[in-house]
Amino acid sequence: MSGSGRRADLHAHTRASDGLWPADELVGRAVAAGLWGLAVTDHDTLAAVPEALAAGRRHGLEVWAGVELGCRAEVEGGRGVDVHVLGLFLDPGRARLDRLEAYLAERRRDRLGRGEEMVRRLRQAGVAVAWEEVLAEAGGGAVGRPHVARVLVRRGAARDLEDAFHRYLSPGRPGYVPQSPLSVAEGARWIREAGGAAVWAHPGLAEIDPERATWWGEIDGVEADHPKHDAQTRLTLREMARARGRVVTGGSDAHGSPGREGVGTCTTPEEGVDELRRRIRARFEGGGGAA
Repeated sequence: MSGSGRRADLHAHTRASDGLWPADELVGRAVAAGLWGLAVTDHDTLAAVPEALAAGRRHGLEVWAGVELGCRAEVEGGRGVDVHVLGLFLDPGRARLDRLEAYLAERRRDRLGRGEEMVRRLRQAGVAVAWEEVLAEAGGGAVGRPHVARVLVRRGAARDLEDAFHRYLSPGRPGYVPQSPLSVAEGARWIREAGGAAVWAHPGLAEIDPERATWWGEIDGVEADHPKHDAQTRLTLREMARARGRVVTGGSDAHGSPGREGVGTCTTPEEGVDELRRRIRARFEGGGGAA
């Protein structure tokens, strides 16, 4: 049976975290891209969700509450790696969402400390960055590495965002500071308690072979289609997901930054959206859902 042809972008950011667009503009761009649905997945905050939901109603676009959690996982030899998990289809009307929002407020406070430590390490390495500039770049949103990267570019310490990350803000580089030690299992638990589905974001960018990951059982889906995954990575991830009974998703990871892909460049078919939502319903109706 053929699909509906309707597609959704299940990974996009606003200026509430490290994106450059307000929620209304992000929704407008999704409409212009011909999308049927959009998940707003800012880092550690749901602040843009009300505005995005209202804009979606005005434009006739399905908009879903989401979040992106930065987790840490221990792999062979005790090495820690960053693993990002998307929380999709969170229920804004569910009382338990209040607990998630309180937890996210704690994480945003941690982000401030992490950002200050990045700046301290960069200055120690001889790179002149002011914490006040980073805060101004964040504009009251959840502070993250992209805000530091933009300051580095503006000061001429890096050519562009990719160069800033490569030279200063990636693991092993002078300004890198690991995220707080939230495990994938803990991140997935927070998401599920808020009525959502947990999806491994851009696994092709993680510093681990996805085949060796031990957290497949904690997630509902895997983001195989991402702008920074090549064709072979996408194919491999699809095969892994299907072999493990996980849903395949796609998202643009749009931030509005120059040189980054736009909204709708990677998408999820309606059938994938429906399958994730079926799993959520099964969990809350006592049917078990995805493991």
